[in-house]
Amino acid sequence: TLAYMFFYELFKKKESMLVLPKIEAKIDDSLKAITYLKPHVLSDVNLFSRSGNLLNFDLLKEKKVACVGLGAIGSQSALQLARLGLRNFTLIDRESLSLQNIMRHACDLEDVNLSKVEATAKKIGKINPEASFQLFNQDALSLDFKNLNSELYISAIANDQAERFLNKVFVGLNKPAIYGRTTTTSYAGRVFRVIPNKDACLECLSKYNYFQDV
Repeated sequence: TLAYMFFYELFKKKESMLVLPKIEAKIDDSLKAITYLKPHVLSDVNLFSRSGNLLNFDLLKEKKVACVGLGAIGSQSALQLARLGLRNFTLIDRESLSLQNIMRHACDLEDVNLSKVEATAKKIGKINPEASFQLFNQDALSLDFKNLNSELYISAIANDQAERFLNKVFVGLNKPAIYGRTTTTSYAGRVFRVIPNKDACLECLSKYNYFQDV
């Protein structure tokens, strides 16, 4: 059997390709039948060109964002941030990706049994190879957020007590945060932004519900 093995580097990653021509093909003919794909030059200019002048990539690519909870909402949020040009990610989730997660998660079947932080980082890397990561495969409530140095927090933990705890931490650190979640049945959802000393904080939302907007 005649085979050709090619080794090359694509977007700073080492790759290989095995080509198996038909058995009856001659060496010269089989080489002529190979189609070579030349990769595009990867840069911010062509990678994000479809966004036009709406985004400042020089600003966004330096920003640091932490995504807390990488389920259906958190994983999709992280990927969309990568598509906006952000490349400095802290990903936090204690769970692994199961088969039952796939229909709502940003990742797919080849990522099953990986931790959600690994699977999401892998997917972000395919969107923006320049992305860098801090991965925490642990409970967010046990993490010392003072050492993360993130500039924005995205919380997608569908747990009231956990959200209220994180809200106190982020307000205490004077860090902006966005809280997104759905109800248990996904019948409804809500997004709540908190910029300390400017917006109401998540604690205010609980009082708003309690007093029924009196």
